[in-house]
Amino acid sequence: MYQQMIFHPIIMAFIMGIIANIFGTTVLGFQIANAIMTSLIAVMVYITGRYFKEEYGIIGALMFSLYPSNFIMTQVTTNQHGATLMYLLSFHMIKKALESCRFIQAAYALAAGISLAIGNFFHPSAIVCILAISFFCISILISLHKD
Repeated sequence: MYQQMIFHPIIMAFIMGIIANIFGTTVLGFQIANAIMTSLIAVMVYITGRYFKEEYGIIGALMFSLYPSNFIMTQVTTNQHGATLMYLLSFHMIKKALESCRFIQAAYALAAGISLAIGNFFHPSAIVCILAISFFCISILISLHKD
């Protein structure tokens, strides 16, 4: 725990440096980066909702896009957009891993772990995602055991 508190700002500075190299060191550059991340979050919400039904994905992405906090927080450089994008990407990779064959399953699981770690460096709240994934896996095991 103590090492993560020391290590986290270094990695966060590295990630923000990559964003600054791509979009520039101006306020407008960071606003554009946040706008792109927020747009990609809407795409990931659509993809996640589409797992259940096509309309759910459209409604979810529309609701996320029209949420007032997205307009306000995109103007300010925050770490929440990158973390949310990485967490949703890791959930998508886990879903793909469950649907794939053994070799590709390992690659998807590795990609999910890497995106979860990057999301944790953005905003250290990955434990909530790990708990959600654990409860999901436990519920699958319980349902398989009943059959």
